[in-house]
Amino acid sequence: MIEYEVAHAHPSLATAPAGDVSEGLREAVRRGAATDDWVYRDACVALGEARTMFWTAMSDIDALIFPAAPDVAPAGMKTGDPRFIVPFTALDGPMVSVPVGYGAQDLPLGLCCSARPGPTLRSPISPTGWRLSSRLRADRA
Repeated sequence: MIEYEVAHAHPSLATAPAGDVSEGLREAVRRGAATDDWVYRDACVALGEARTMFWTAMSDIDALIFPAAPDVAPAGMKTGDPRFIVPFTALDGPMVSVPVGYGAQDLPLGLCCSARPGPTLRSPISPTGWRLSSRLRADRA
């Protein structure tokens, strides 16, 4: 779904110069452009059904807390492995990622807090993320 959406929002990325865009992104855009509209629409329907089932099953849960990535942030890169965040992004609720510790080479470890879709101002994740980040800063001082 993401590849389809990126391909339709930014089709020029498929042919962007190698130094401007990674080969992996260019390939993803090409795959997205080759995806039939009906396949994308069916995937959207299936994702909507999965969201409904998930949040119905989690009706008594205010927030979900999970690792942001399988390991510390990679040295010299802006972002790390997104495998743990992508599924929760697809669930459509608000999410915050905060540093909660440091691992090898003093690189940060992240934790994500996510809540059900709805008004973000009433979501428990904003104060939870702030408290976790504040505690980490205090512990490192």
